Amino acid sequence: MMQIIVTAQDNQLNSSELCLCSEISEAILYELVEHSIAVPLLGEQLTEWQFTVETVTLVKKAARI
Repeated sequence: MMQIIVTAQDNQLNSSELCLCSEISEAILYELVEHSIAVPLLGEQLTEWQFTVETVTLVKKAARI
């Protein structure tokens, strides 16, 4: 099980980190963003997206459905 340690300055994940922590592919993440289930804080493209660490829980739940 992977643990994420959050500091005051580092509370965001990029798309690769989110996929790794959530155990999903980038294709699944792209679909979740298309359907507004996961909403990036920053970035126009998959490689630029930034998410809050809280998004991990949301993405994991959505991926199970």
